[in-house]
Amino acid sequence: ALTLLRSLYNWAFQLELVTVGNPAVGIRRFRAEPRGRFLSLDEMKRVMEGLPHLSLKPRAYLLVLLFTGARRSEARLMKWTDIDEGSRLWKKPRTKNGTSHMVPLPAQVMEALHDLPRTSVWIFPGQNGNAWSTAMVNKMWAAIRRRWGLDDVTLHDLRRTAASYLAMEGENLPTIQAVLNHRS
Repeated sequence: ALTLLRSLYNWAFQLELVTVGNPAVGIRRFRAEPRGRFLSLDEMKRVMEGLPHLSLKPRAYLLVLLFTGARRSEARLMKWTDIDEGSRLWKKPRTKNGTSHMVPLPAQVMEALHDLPRTSVWIFPGQNGNAWSTAMVNKMWAAIRRRWGLDDVTLHDLRRTAASYLAMEGENLPTIQAVLNHRS
C-alpha cells in the first residue's frame, strides 16, 4: 500500500496535479521476512505425477517455470520468436533486472512447447490477441494447487524450487545465479 501511495504521489507530481512534497516519503517500510518456501520431494512427486493430466497450455507453462526457474511473468509473456528450436534456447528480451537473458530449454520443455498450437505470437495466448493475463494464471494455479494439495505454494515458489534443487544437487552458486539471472 505504501509503495502504491508513494507512486501515485510521484505520478501526480509529474503531471503537476499536486505541488507539495510526497507525504509518503518519510514513512518507514514494514520489514517483511523473505519467503524461503520451495517444494519438498513429496510435493515435487505430486507435481510430476499431476502434470500429464493437465491440458497442454498449463502443463507447458508449469514445466517452463519448474525447469528454467523463470518468473511467472517471463513465462506468461513468452513469444514464439523468442525460442530458437535448433539450439533449444529461449531469449528473454528483457528481464526484471533490465537485461536480456538466454535460457537453455530442457527436452521436456521443448516437447511441451512443440505440442502447443501456434495460433498467436504468444506461446500462451489469452484473449483479444494478448498474452495470458495475470488473473488467468492466478486462477489456473489456484485450481491446480488445490487439486494437488499444494494450498500454500505460490508460482514464485516454483522458481525457488528450481534454484534449491540445483543447489541440493551440488551446482555452484555462480551457475545458480546465472540460471536465475540475478546480479548478485
